[in-house]
Parts: sequence; C-alpha cells; structure tokens
Amino acid sequence: MSAWRKYPMIPVGIAFALGIWTGEYLSASLPWLFAAAYGFSILAMLNPRWKSALLGLAVFAAAWTHHACRTSVLAPDDLRLVIGEITDEVAIRGKLADSPVVAEHEARNRAYQSSLAVLQVESLRMGRQGWQPASGLALARVSGALPEHCVAGTRIEATGVLQPPPGPVAPGLFDYRTHLRHRGIYHYLRVPSLADWKLLEPPRAPGWTVSFRRWAKATLSHGLPEEDDALRLLWAMLLGWKTGLTEEVATPFMRSGTMHLFAISGLHVAMIAGILFLLPQLFRAPRNVSGLLAIPLLWFYTAATDWQPSAIRASLMISVLIGGQVLRRPSNLLNSLFAAGLLIWLWDSRQLFHAGFQLSFLVVLSIGLLCPLLDAPLNRLLSHDPLIPDDHLSPWRKWPLAILRLAAKAVSVSGAAWLGSLPLVALYFNLLTPVSLLANVPVVLLGNLTLMSGLASLFSAAAPVLTEHFNHAAWFFMRAMMETSAWCANLPGAFFYVVAPGPAFFIFYYGALIATAAPGILTAKTRLLLVTALAIGAPLWLVWQSRTGDDQLTIIPFADGSASLAQTANRRFNLLVDCGRQDASERVLTPFLRSQGIKRLSGLLLTHGDIGQIEGAEQIRTNFAPAQIFCGPLTFRSAAYRRLLDTYSALPGLLTTLNPGDQSGPLKILHPSAQDIMEQADDAALVFRLNVGGARILMLSDLSRAGQNLLMQKAGAVDLWADILVTGVPAQSEPLADALLEAVRPKLVIVTDSLYPSSARAPRSLQQRLARHRLPVIYTRHSGAVTITARQGRWTLSTMAGERLESGRLPYWQPLPAQSDERDW
Repeated sequence: MSAWRKYPMIPVGIAFALGIWTGEYLSASLPWLFAAAYGFSILAMLNPRWKSALLGLAVFAAAWTHHACRTSVLAPDDLRLVIGEITDEVAIRGKLADSPVVAEHEARNRAYQSSLAVLQVESLRMGRQGWQPASGLALARVSGALPEHCVAGTRIEATGVLQPPPGPVAPGLFDYRTHLRHRGIYHYLRVPSLADWKLLEPPRAPGWTVSFRRWAKATLSHGLPEEDDALRLLWAMLLGWKTGLTEEVATPFMRSGTMHLFAISGLHVAMIAGILFLLPQLFRAPRNVSGLLAIPLLWFYTAATDWQPSAIRASLMISVLIGGQVLRRPSNLLNSLFAAGLLIWLWDSRQLFHAGFQLSFLVVLSIGLLCPLLDAPLNRLLSHDPLIPDDHLSPWRKWPLAILRLAAKAVSVSGAAWLGSLPLVALYFNLLTPVSLLANVPVVLLGNLTLMSGLASLFSAAAPVLTEHFNHAAWFFMRAMMETSAWCANLPGAFFYVVAPGPAFFIFYYGALIATAAPGILTAKTRLLLVTALAIGAPLWLVWQSRTGDDQLTIIPFADGSASLAQTANRRFNLLVDCGRQDASERVLTPFLRSQGIKRLSGLLLTHGDIGQIEGAEQIRTNFAPAQIFCGPLTFRSAAYRRLLDTYSALPGLLTTLNPGDQSGPLKILHPSAQDIMEQADDAALVFRLNVGGARILMLSDLSRAGQNLLMQKAGAVDLWADILVTGVPAQSEPLADALLEAVRPKLVIVTDSLYPSSARAPRSLQQRLARHRLPVIYTRHSGAVTITARQGRWTLSTMAGERLESGRLPYWQPLPAQSDERDW
C-alpha cells in the first residue's frame, strides 16, 4: 500500500475506468447502482480496516452509475423510444450541435461533396402525422456542401430517411454504428439534397471560431503560389481542417506511423503547449509565469479548432501537467495522467471507448513507464568521464554530446510511444509499422518546425513580409514531412497489415509491459504474482490459438455484385473470387483484405465478364499482387473483361485458364468447358466447388437458366452434391432450378442479392419456391456479409446481422412436394 501513496490517482483512475467498462457491457437498474455507490461509501467510513478496498468499490459503483446515467433512456421523448430501430422517412427540427464538416469524394471519375452535421433534435414528423416532441442526437448526411452560415446553434428543418447508423459491411471493417454510439448518436439521417435542408431562422453571422479559421487559412497561404497538398496539410495540422486529409495524401503518413501529427490530439497539443510554454522562457520569464500564459493560450487554440473532443482531452491532460509546474508541485507524470483521465471521464464517460483517447492515454503512459528504462543504456553509452563536469568540456565535445543526447531522448520517446500504441494501432487500423521507430524522429522534429513557423506566421500577421517568410518555411518543412514519410513507408518491411488482436493478447501484452516497467509502482509480491500469471497463461493461450484455426470463407455482397475470400486455417493460402465494381473494391474489399492481414493474394478468380463482378480487378492486382489470376475457358463480349485478360496475358506466368476438373488448393472447376456455346456472360459463369475445412460449398456465381440447363446435362458426369449452395442473381432469368437443387441437395442456400438496384434483388417467386423446400436460406441483402468457418466437415455460419447456424443442427435435404411444378421459376 505504501507504493500507492506516491501515486494516489492511479488506483482511483483504474477503479473508475473498470466501472465505466462494466457499465458499457452490463446493464443494471439506476436505483440499485446509486444504492451500491452510497452503501460502499458509508461502509468505508464505518470500517477503517477495509477502508481502501471499500472506497475502491465505491468508486467502481459510482463510475458504473455515472456511465449508466449518460447512456440510459431517461427522457420520455428520447428518439430511441419515439422511433426505435425502424427506418422511416421523417422531417426533423432541431439545432446544429456542431458546425457541419464538408467532405470531398470521388467515385467512378466523378468528384462530389457531402456534409456531415450533428443535430440536437427537438421535434419530428412521420408521414402525415403532426409534429411531436423528440430529443437526442442524430447525424445528418447531406448531399452537397452546406453554406458557411450553417453554424453551431442554428435551428434547421431537414427531411430525409431516419435509420439506425450503418454497421460494418464485413468482418474486421470499421464499425460506424458503435463509433457513433460512443458519441451519444443513435440515429442517422440521410438528406438527399440541399433542397431538403431549410433554415428556421435568419442566417447567423459566423462565430468567432469560424472567422478565426478563415483568417488563419488566409494568413497561412499569404505569399504562397498555389493551394497544393502541402498547404492543405498545413491547414489540417494547425487548424484541424479535415477536408484536406484525403485518403491519397494520408496513406504514406498512416503506413509510416506518423499520422498522429494531423490529429488535434495528444502529441499535437503537447507540441503546441511546449512551444507556448517555452516561448516566454526565451525572454527569461519564470516557469510559473510561462505556465500561466500557456494554459489560456492553449485553451484559446482548442476553441479556435472548434472544440474537437480530441483537442479537449489533450488540452485537459496538458493543463494538469503544466498546472503542477505553476503550483510548484513535484512533477509526477503518471499521477497527473490518471488525474487528467479521471477529469475527462467525469466530463464524458464515453471518452474511454474513443480510439483517440486510448491511443493518447496509453502512449503517454508508456512514455512515463518505459522512457526511464530506455534512457538508462543510452545515457551510459553517451556518458563521459564522471569526474569532469559538463561545464568543463570543450565546445567541440560539449555540443555534439548535447545533440547526441537529444537524439537519444527522441529515440527513446519514439520507441516507448510505439510499444505503447502497437496493439491499438493493430486493432483500429490493422497496421504494424516498425518503420515508425525511424520515421517519428525526423518527422516529429519537422512537425515541431512546421508548427513553430505556422504559429510565427499567425503572430506576425501585421507584418506581411515576415508572414510570407514564415509561410514559405512552414510549407518547406511540411513538404519535407511528406517526402520523409513517403520514403519511410516505401522501405522494405516498413509496414504490415495484420489481423486485429483479441482481448487475450491485450491482457498479456500490457500485463508484460507493466510487470517490466513499473517496479516503483507495484510491490515485489504483486510483480511476482503478475509475472507468474503471465508465464502460465501465455503458453496456454498459444496452445489454444494453435488449435482453434479453421478454414474460412467470407462472402461480401455489393450493390451490383459480390466477392468471396477463401482462406486455409494457417492463412498461407487465400483465394479471392471476383472483386465487384471499382468503388466497391476500393471502399469495402481493399480494407477488408487488409483487415485479414493480407498483403499478397495466392490467387484471384474471375468467374465471368459481368462488369459488376470484375471492374475492380486491376486495383486488387495493384494492391495485393496475386500470384496467379484464374479465368474460365470461354471468352465474353465484355470489353472490360477482354482488356483485363489482354493485360494479364502479357505478364508471364500470371494468367491461368481453368477447365472442368482443374484444381487449385481447395478449388475444383466443374463448368463450363471450352466446347460449350453461350450467348450471355451469365450463361458461361464459372461453377466450382470449394472444400472449406471438409465442408463442400458449391459456388454458382450468377449462373443463368441456360447455364443451369447445360450444367444439369453434365450431372451424371459431375458430382454436384454440396453442403452449402451459393448463388447470385442472373440479369435475365432466375437462379436455382428445382432440378438443380435436387442434384445438389444442400443443407443451406446463400443468395448473394442486394437491395439496390432492384434487378439485383432475389425475385419473390424464387423466395416462395425456396420456402416450399423448407430449406434455410440466407439473403445477403438482409444478412450482410456471411462468414463460414469449418473444420473436419463441421461448419458454422455467421452473418453481420447476427444470424448463426451450425451444420449439426440443420435438417437434411427435403425434396419439393409432388404438387409443385417449375412453371413459376
């Protein structure tokens, strides 16, 4: 217990965080939670012997209660009660909670804009009903750029489709619904045009923050020849202007692990605070006076960047640290960090689940724990004769030694930050970036110089000549940051895409980190228990992981096509079947493959010439360099398909034509053959069987009626039986003739259809016919992506909609009743 007296805020912060975390996943009645918090507090006062433990439980219960109050439905007109989980066209009246954010997009060589605005709902109208009171937050997505006079506090009326926020499209992708829920937003309003967005009051003059950002953008661009990427990144870095952070510009910074410099968060605000704190000291101002000047300037900067939550979190943390300097209290980074975290959770308990907070908190924690360990060997390496004071060293030894020590400190801080953030970066971005150890040292230095030049430009706005010189310096340093990050990202082994780690990995990783780096906090007995638990648990976890690998097939539906990824249990072989259109490949399929830790594909199979299935093939080849690309033996009239084959044929050993009976890994081709004569692309779609962990899965793609008839003629020579049958929706006919179903006799059917366009939707006649078979059918327009995991013939299916089926619980095939005929198909 004596060890904790030096760090009193650490146990309080841990108990409070555990209470919030428990409240997120377990619900309890508010009266019982209040009673528990007060009960433990009273027991702590009455029982001095168990005071510490009971106070910890009181803090835990109070945090649980606090989080329940923030997230429970308390108002009778809460949107979660008024409209619930349904999707409906509504009109909403309310106030803008924040100024809208305009985003730029590009799809199919067409640029367009959209606006995101958080609404504080006051009332809504559904259909022909009258207006009714409602409360809560809704995120509105408006097609087009909202005008600048739409600022926070403006009352508006918007008409559109109100629905729950969209969830992840496929496993491992960004969960937008959970992200918004942790911001207190449970509804998503799609506003189709600017005409459906009306102001209910005269346009307001822009607030001072909007005016300041407009002035700052103009000042920072003074004297520069054009608005290029470097200038937009300068605006993003200093002002939090997110429009300039396009995916193309941000990718090198992500892959080099330096993207954090463009988020108004921990390190960014620390750099601003450091400049503001040290600047008065250059004029010999005392440290407490520097702190008194730096704190209000820091909060002015936070307000000027529109009170972004990440900026508020970071400014609160830095203010606590600087406040200790002002009050001349002993500096204790870890204690101050947990005190700041406690204040943030009291302000908004949901901040605990924000990726930005977790990264900032754990990076600072790691710096506090690991830097002393990393500094010690570096200092010994750079030490000189201890009998000679630094003041007596000659300048030619003193200055190089000072520079080397500064560089060593930068390396230790970069290493500590990388080790602290490594699991979280893998969890949220599926990236492992060893190069960030190298990249952060020069890029953070260049970032400091960029910030110093940018702030000097703003402070010298009254002198245009000085402003122009500082702007050119800031542009030069930003350009150097871009080139350095791009160079580092292109080094061999600079980054890897990895599968997101699970909870067990986090427990072992951070447990080992704390056991190694916190000798002054944990007692010897506690450290021994922790090390023993890790030593026993880690091998057991590794053995369990090695025995839980299953073959896997993931089917991802798009608006006009689908893609499927087959992977073996050891993940050494992966096969991608089709890739959708260009925009689906870019926005969904590429992030999904990266979330699976795939940097290179074993193979890409193009089933037929439908543009909705193969348009994104070239992007997949560029990003994932498949070892082989497979196609069928027949040609198609599709010009896009022919161009792809011509390109791949020119690359030696890349393109392979597959005929019936050919196999590659778990894939076996069944149809068509080179002698077949087909009129349309869907007639000649490849039919093949996948062996996924012993489960037989028959893939029909968009096979049309003519293709099915030809396949049935080969049924005597081709074994069609399968556990699972997967089909798309052909353009001009209906899939799955009854005779084909009788030949396959599946336990389960998956129809890869989509809600839009209507031609890609499974027709009602097909649904009725499959229902008569009393056969489990998954329609992907309802279920979303489907994942099948299998081992030794036993398989489990799960969907993004939460459905779950197991092979052992499904009935065997039942033929269609005799009174049925096939005229309705």
